[in-house]
Amino acid sequence: MTEELNKKSDEDLANFDLSNRTEQKLSLASNRIAPKVVAEKLDFSLYEKDFVAWSDEQALLLEQQRYEELDLANLVEEVKDLGNRHRDAIEIQLTRLLMHLLKWHYQEEKRSSWLGTIKEARKQIGRLIRKYPVLAVHIETVLPECYMDAKEDAADETGLPLKIFPLACPYWLKDQVLNPNFLPTK
Repeated sequence: MTEELNKKSDEDLANFDLSNRTEQKLSLASNRIAPKVVAEKLDFSLYEKDFVAWSDEQALLLEQQRYEELDLANLVEEVKDLGNRHRDAIEIQLTRLLMHLLKWHYQEEKRSSWLGTIKEARKQIGRLIRKYPVLAVHIETVLPECYMDAKEDAADETGLPLKIFPLACPYWLKDQVLNPNFLPTK
């Protein structure tokens, strides 16, 4: 069967009945057929079946200024998602940093293991802000939410009661949380 597919012309492959073929044969055929043809033959969108092929196709359409052929609905969602990925990444790092600052503050006997994590989280946040300056504004708005998550995580990891930690974030974002020289003390 593989030899048979390899001998077929692109036109023959475009007319090839893919509906009763195995996934392996589909994969082989899709390497030779335009991805859109494969998706249409199997009655699903290219976006759903092969995101990489879809994104390559969208990039090509943009480069060729064939705007009327773009998959605008999915393209808009993907562009939005790009920004959200970076927002999520900085929120994860901020939560991680706050949790370790709390652990540093409230469990003095275990401090040595947390200093590396505090430094690394600050580096990651700094790197993200340098690459995407709008994230500096974003972390100011999500600080209270990240602190709440960090507080719960710190309580879970230390075994300390949640009520031991302040209700609101006790650290100033720029002067303390992001300051590489700041470590909380009692």
